Amino acid sequence: MRLLPLVAVLLVGCPASLGDGGPVDEPLPSLPVVDAATDDNGHFPIDVVDGAMATWPDRITRLPRGPSEILLRNGAEHPPEEGAYSAIALWIRGRGSRVAYLPQFSSRPLFPQTMEDWSVDLKPGTYELSVTLGGTGSSAIVLVE
Repeated sequence: MRLLPLVAVLLVGCPASLGDGGPVDEPLPSLPVVDAATDDNGHFPIDVVDGAMATWPDRITRLPRGPSEILLRNGAEHPPEEGAYSAIALWIRGRGSRVAYLPQFSSRPLFPQTMEDWSVDLKPGTYELSVTLGGTGSSAIVLVE
């Protein structure tokens, strides 16, 4: 009978051993981590060309915590087809199990050959930045420390 309390303590103390350790985040891809570059005005430029992220592909971009100004630029190498809606919008949101605790921001629609400042205020965490309107499904990982 003395074995029962010991078994209960072991089970309660080791939930991961039962496969119930809570959400497990996917590991970040094996990409270089690069500090985001700023322009002469201290903005972080992001270029979207024909609906795809052109600025931060194939890397994890590090941004500072707190308020930041991002300069969105919507470029097009090919003119849009007649009647096509060619505006884009970006969305930055938390990634993984902490998504509910991290802020998210959406930009206004941005038409081709235009640019606009986008203000964000990021807490430490891992985010996904994606083209949500008029995009090709491309995204980037943003790390805030």
